[in-house]
Amino acid sequence: MQTTPLSLILLGLFEPEQELRELHVFKKAAENLDEDLARRAVLLDQLYTQGTASSKAFKEMLLDYTRLFLSPGTPLAKNYLTCWKTKLGDNILEEYLSYLEKKGFETEKDIKELPEHIVPVLEVYELLDKEEKPEYFEKFLSKFIRDWSKLLEVEARHGFYKNLGKFLLNGLNWRQKRMAQFPEIYTEQAKIFKAIGHPARLMMVEALLEGPKTVSELTAIVQLEMPTVSRHLNCLKEAQVVKSEKRGNSLFIPWN
Repeated sequence: MQTTPLSLILLGLFEPEQELRELHVFKKAAENLDEDLARRAVLLDQLYTQGTASSKAFKEMLLDYTRLFLSPGTPLAKNYLTCWKTKLGDNILEEYLSYLEKKGFETEKDIKELPEHIVPVLEVYELLDKEEKPEYFEKFLSKFIRDWSKLLEVEARHGFYKNLGKFLLNGLNWRQKRMAQFPEIYTEQAKIFKAIGHPARLMMVEALLEGPKTVSELTAIVQLEMPTVSRHLNCLKEAQVVKSEKRGNSLFIPWN
């Protein structure tokens, strides 16, 4: 998984390690966050440092981690999608694994934890394209993530975990607000770049810059079967990169 401010913060959901204290990952995350979240991330770094500074403090932090995340049966912090079936539905695990497969994620290779664990669920959110995030958030996060963050804040006894719950709740609210404010023009541009990202579609676009072509002519240029060429053209048309015009018995594809 790539390193982002959120992925650094999520290290706090793994078993505490005294070695992690020296890396100050939460302070590093603060470098790329807005002022309020940066302040919260720095506080997390201070609390983690204090919680792992001595054997006694470390035992107290480890005890609360075990109580929250490793308790028998359903973990107290409910850090798996399957703990929230009442909100997400009985088939949430099958639906989520199907989504990962559709998007090309290899769970054994790309995801170290169980895929339905909150950490990889949030990391996948980070990896998705901007236009894919709202759908993912709505389907797999919106119905439980705020309850989960609040639950962590309420149930935790250690200051680090209480503030981690607060950070994640505020952080996700901030990210959703940023997504809502994201200029529409950039969303449209992202669709175009994604549409021409395939070698065959890029070759078609270059050919069309020279002038209109029929589907047969484009098929000859890219050396693919006509059904495959038609699918690529549909992708380009959906992104409004090209359009089609009927001229007599021929369908011409000019540059849009």
